[in-house]
Amino acid sequence: MGRWLGRLLVLLVAIPTLGGAALVGAQQKAKDEGRTETQEAGQEAAEEVNERRSNHFRNRTKIRSGSMIRRHQDDPPPPDLRGEYERRRDHQVIRHFTRLAQLDAITKVALGAGDTALAARVETVRRAENERFRLAMDRLRMVIRHRLRTGMP
Repeated sequence: MGRWLGRLLVLLVAIPTLGGAALVGAQQKAKDEGRTETQEAGQEAAEEVNERRSNHFRNRTKIRSGSMIRRHQDDPPPPDLRGEYERRRDHQVIRHFTRLAQLDAITKVALGAGDTALAARVETVRRAENERFRLAMDRLRMVIRHRLRTGMP
């Protein structure tokens, strides 16, 4: 019984009375009458400008079928004009400096924790990486020199 009574009260409060609706309408009418002619003309002009802007934007986004304009597509990546050996050299350089950066980060953490044994081990690995990079670059230089001498591209 109490549940129904609560719902009934909610319904009675939620349904506006005829007098309340008339009061709201009268307030709106008084508010509308309070506007001056220039305010209404200004509001109409603003709406007209907004209408023109939206049409302008709409026209700019239209693309005819078969058009070569690609508004929402990225440009294709530029072709790689480097030769095979330039790409291999760049790959080795990137690999080398990436490894050195990782070793630097490990050294920083190790020294922060006071682990000198790990820092010494990292230094050994750094020397090995520098030697690996030097040998890889020497190998590439030899291949390029040989190809230049023999006339192979």
